[in-house]
Amino acid sequence: VFEDPQHPYTLGLMSSVPSIGERQGRLTTISGMVPTLETMPQGCRFSPRCPFAAPRCTHEAPVLQPLAPAHIAACHFTPLEAHFPEGPR
Repeated sequence: VFEDPQHPYTLGLMSSVPSIGERQGRLTTISGMVPTLETMPQGCRFSPRCPFAAPRCTHEAPVLQPLAPAHIAACHFTPLEAHFPEGPR
């Protein structure tokens, strides 16, 4: 997970960790607010905040996919680099 994060939420978390040493600008944040259990969206629960979200994500929940030994992710676009070689939109 740390060497090759494959879920957009994991990528967001990893890029929001401060580095040791000289400050390199503002930390990356994950946009939006975490929904309450009562307002959880249909489809992928991260889709309203995801930089990779597509129409499919708003109505179809992704399934867990094995990516490597002991590494799974639930995203319609894993592996991310195959679908988005330039990174998030």
